[in-house]
Amino acid sequence: MNRDESFQAYQNLNRRLAEVRTKQENASREGGMMRRMSQAEAEVLARVLGEEGVSAAEREALTAAVGLLDKLARGEVIADEASGQLILNRALEVLQLLANRWHQERYELEQELRRLEAEKRQLQQEIESLRQKKHVYRAEVVALRNLLSQKLGDKGCSPQVLCELLEVPNEKWQDAVEGYLNTQRFDLIVEPAHFDSALALYERFKREKGIHGVGLVNTGRMLEYAKRIEGNSLAEEVQTANPYARGYVNLLLGQVIKCESEQELKKYRRSITPTCMTYGHHTARQIDFKVYEVPFIGQRAFARQIELKERRLAALGQELVEIREWLASVGARLSLATGKEKGYYQVQEH
Repeated sequence: MNRDESFQAYQNLNRRLAEVRTKQENASREGGMMRRMSQAEAEVLARVLGEEGVSAAEREALTAAVGLLDKLARGEVIADEASGQLILNRALEVLQLLANRWHQERYELEQELRRLEAEKRQLQQEIESLRQKKHVYRAEVVALRNLLSQKLGDKGCSPQVLCELLEVPNEKWQDAVEGYLNTQRFDLIVEPAHFDSALALYERFKREKGIHGVGLVNTGRMLEYAKRIEGNSLAEEVQTANPYARGYVNLLLGQVIKCESEQELKKYRRSITPTCMTYGHHTARQIDFKVYEVPFIGQRAFARQIELKERRLAALGQELVEIREWLASVGARLSLATGKEKGYYQVQEH
């Protein structure tokens, strides 16, 4: 071999040695990256294992994957690569299941959050209305009152809700009056001269306006009941300056006798206690607590409703804090389950 050939062989050897060194360096870097990635993924899966809502079978699959990734992080060779890949694939399936489950949980929490925020806004509006001495009625009552005001207002018709015309001075009997009247508290009073026109409008627009269940009192018949009342009746506990409301209350409550004890109820054809136990048709029956726990009659009702709504508003504030905290927790779980690429979970050839 002459000097030129020797020099060429020397250069080729150096080039091959350089290529080997480069490959070794690349392999070392890749191995280091693989170990770091494996360590990171093992830590992620370990954190997922610490979260709520992971079943026993899911924990078993994730624990197996953590063990395998720990080995890769230490640079150990996986003897059975196919089995290792199955373990990692199962872990990926579990992560997807958890992600789907937590996505649904987050959606439901967001829906509940929106509902609670809407309730909060509604409560705040209702409290402000009550402070201005304006009750908040169900939509049908408002719709009929507005209809009659709009169509008959220029003729002097001013419909009034019965409860706004009444007072119950003795607080002891407030619940009984509220409970016995029930939805009749929200019946509308109009002057006798407007009753026929008001009834015609009610009939004409009831489907279009969605109005039902609201009473329109035939006030032309109410004056005959103005003095028709039994002694010790519940009607005695109600005061009003409106003669039509007076007659209507006497009609509804004038024969309902007040009793201090439930043992007295059966002495009368119709009777009631301060706790709203009633008697009629030889049957005793407790009025639903929900009927009278929110009062509408008299000035006392405004203060009581404001108190109830402010109490609910305070509880609602705590519920909103808790649901936002839970949403943050679910969001953190989702980031664990969905924040990594599947390519990270691959057993590399060694």
